[in-house]
Amino acid sequence: MWNYIETFYHEQGEEDTGYVTESYLQGLAQQVPGLNLPKWTSDRSNPELASQVTADGQAANSVGFTGTPSFLIGRSGGAMQKFESPSLEQSSGFDTEIEKLLAS
Repeated sequence: MWNYIETFYHEQGEEDTGYVTESYLQGLAQQVPGLNLPKWTSDRSNPELASQVTADGQAANSVGFTGTPSFLIGRSGGAMQKFESPSLEQSSGFDTEIEKLLAS
């Protein structure tokens, strides 16, 4: 999975341009060493996957996520709060939010 995601990240196009097509996704998969392409293709056609993706999208919408990267953070067993980071390259945003949770 991580090799696929890394390849996607490095080859991504401009957002909202429609570059993510079936051909694009297949091309990425063909670049991943050791990926069983027929199984990958078959697994992507599983209706349970489509249902899970839909459910995940609805869950994200229900908490008000508007973009990525977005996270729910909170104490174990406690209420979660939305955290949308402007970047994953620096941890300072996470650090600040986690420190706020620990102080409360």
